[in-house]
Amino acid sequence: MSDLAIFTEEQLVQIFPDYSLTLIRTSRLEALYKGIDKDGNQSLVKILHPHLAENKDATLQFKNELLAMQNLSHAGFLGLASYGEIGNIPYAFTECFEGTPLHEAFPNCRLTEQNVASIGSQICNAIDHLHAKGMVHLSIKVSNIWINPEGEVKLVQLGQVRFANIEVEYPGLMGTEGYTAPELMNGQAEALPLCDIYSCGAVLYALLTAERPPATM
Repeated sequence: MSDLAIFTEEQLVQIFPDYSLTLIRTSRLEALYKGIDKDGNQSLVKILHPHLAENKDATLQFKNELLAMQNLSHAGFLGLASYGEIGNIPYAFTECFEGTPLHEAFPNCRLTEQNVASIGSQICNAIDHLHAKGMVHLSIKVSNIWINPEGEVKLVQLGQVRFANIEVEYPGLMGTEGYTAPELMNGQAEALPLCDIYSCGAVLYALLTAERPPATM
């Protein structure tokens, strides 16, 4: 990703003078930093890429994720601390979680059944909480599940969430072949909780076999 897509260190110091920010990773949508304030408190800080500030789908994904986080209270999701905008560029501070996406934590490595059971139970508990709150994730895949050295798991990237009880505008659905339910990929189904259950099964398949799930299972 081009350096022009993220803020410079000098800009970040001006925007967040009370924090020291270290870049952790970037995605097509945002940059993620580890932030440490003057008292040593740690946070994760996510900032929409400046060049996407006028991109409707990108801003909808970012802001809908914040809305989802405000309505969740579960160990399987990052806790939202605060949020705001730099001009028209949204950002958010969340709890600090020293995690790595599953596909990076276990590259090409088939996990034991015990490890998969532990990860799977945490994912299912988080999904159950999400569904109980009237939401469907729609983007469950190995890259959107983080695990820390203690084996704790969190689901991230809630920008594709659909709400049953909140009226919002949605970004276009961006499915991932192998993880998104085929009928949803083909536009032949509604965004229902069953779609997340399919995706969870695809994740477990990937962890048990060290292979990408097939387009249909």
